[in-house]
Amino acid sequence: MGLQDIIDSKGLQKVHLKTFGFLGHYFKQNSEIKIRQKSSRRFLTFKKIYSFNTLIYEKNTAIDIDLRYQYSQGLGLFINKNKSGNQTLEIGISFDHEDYLNTKQRKTYTKFGCSMDQNINNISSKFEIDYFYNINTIESGSTLSRFQILSELQWLFTKKIGAIVGLTWDIQENNLGPSIFSTISITNPLDWIF
Repeated sequence: MGLQDIIDSKGLQKVHLKTFGFLGHYFKQNSEIKIRQKSSRRFLTFKKIYSFNTLIYEKNTAIDIDLRYQYSQGLGLFINKNKSGNQTLEIGISFDHEDYLNTKQRKTYTKFGCSMDQNINNISSKFEIDYFYNINTIESGSTLSRFQILSELQWLFTKKIGAIVGLTWDIQENNLGPSIFSTISITNPLDWIF
C-alpha cells in the first residue's frame, strides 16, 4: 500500500504512519543505526498535495555523529501517480540536534526532496534524494548543508517476509561514501491512528 492509497482510503481526518524503518550496520570500528518514521495526509482538499512529518534518530560513528535526531515537516506534490508507484517533490523545514546530551546546539534547514516508488508484483523499489540547506550561522568554515540519498529494493518471499538491499549516503564535506546494506524484512502494516 503506497502513500496515495492511504490518503485515498482513509480520508482527511486521520493520520496514518507511512513508514517506520529501522536500519543498523555494525563494523569493527564504526556503527550506523537509523530509526525513521514518516506520516503524511492529504493537504486540505487538494488531491495532488499532501503534508508530511518525518522523525529520524541516527547514530553514525563513521561520520562522527554520536546521536542526531531530526524532525522535518512540509508539503509534498505528486508529480506522477498510478497503481504501481508515484513520483513526488517535497519542500519543508527541518530541525536537527546532534549529540543533544552534550551540547545545546540546534540546526535549522530548508528541506527540498524528491522521491520515486515503484511496485511490480512482489518487488518494490524506492529512491529518495533530499537536500538540507543550513539556514543557521556557519560554523568553523563548514556550511553543514548536505544531500541525503536512500535507495532500496525489496523482494517479498511471502506476504510478510522478504529481503531488502540498498544504500544510504550523507553527502557533505569530507564524506565517506555510501553505506550499503542488506536485511531480512518483516512487513506488517502499522495501523496506528492518532
